[in-house]
Amino acid sequence: VHFTYTTSINKVILEACLSDAPVIKIPEEINGYKVVKVDGNFAQNKNCLEEIFIPDSVVAIGKSAFYGCKELKKVKLSNNLKVIPERFCKLCTGLKEITIPDSVTDIYDGAFSLCYSLSDIKMSENTESIGLGAFACCNIKQFHLGPKFNTVPACFLRNNSNLQSITVDENNPNFRDINGILFSKDASELVLYPYGLLDRTYIIPRTVKTIGPDAIVNPHLETVKIYNNLKNIEVGNFPYAKDLGNTTFICPKGSCAEEFAKKNNIDIIISKSMLSEFINSDEVSDKSKEEIN
Repeated sequence: VHFTYTTSINKVILEACLSDAPVIKIPEEINGYKVVKVDGNFAQNKNCLEEIFIPDSVVAIGKSAFYGCKELKKVKLSNNLKVIPERFCKLCTGLKEITIPDSVTDIYDGAFSLCYSLSDIKMSENTESIGLGAFACCNIKQFHLGPKFNTVPACFLRNNSNLQSITVDENNPNFRDINGILFSKDASELVLYPYGLLDRTYIIPRTVKTIGPDAIVNPHLETVKIYNNLKNIEVGNFPYAKDLGNTTFICPKGSCAEEFAKKNNIDIIISKSMLSEFINSDEVSDKSKEEIN
């Protein structure tokens, strides 16, 4: 046996991996007892580990079970796992793909953060929530949210510099996407503008009343046009506008956007008139163009 473990009520809980083999297959049973849990820190910082197979008998995994396994390339998860724990595979820099089983309902904070090579994620249609920074600093280009998601903080994909698009199942009652940008279902809140989207100009839809925390953290935006319906810009937005000085707000005088821009040293162009055709679509009339300083 290549593990330390405890037995409780005829069930086995694995405590630590003792093997230095590159491939580890966790058994379904030890001494006739089912292996039901892998404890936290089980194989933390085992740089020899390249592949791990977790059997369907396992229903729970502790925090940081495979934290820092930098050579880990393949993870086969149990089909009876409900939760992917905090820092589950954090800093597993060799991991390029992961399949989330349909049994998983929740992915906790930092589960796959700093997995710099991770680009291919097959999400479960049954997952309901993703925690803070769960996929931060990965190499994700496109991310899909299934029909049951109800909790998705913007920073779950923080610093994915190649992220181009976020899509949402049309049957999701909580979120929607518009041209690859994540919104609340009624489009009153802009939840996440992809970090790697290369567009230089963006017109905030006039349905949007709130830009959520860390929703727009994109270094490529140069011009952001904002309608007067916007009432709130939460913390963490437009950090590059101040740091790089390359972003300008076009907005009405006295608006929430003007106030935010002044507080954060963002350049402002005040629209002399609030013509809805200017602010509400890409079809800007010649007249409205002339009335922008």
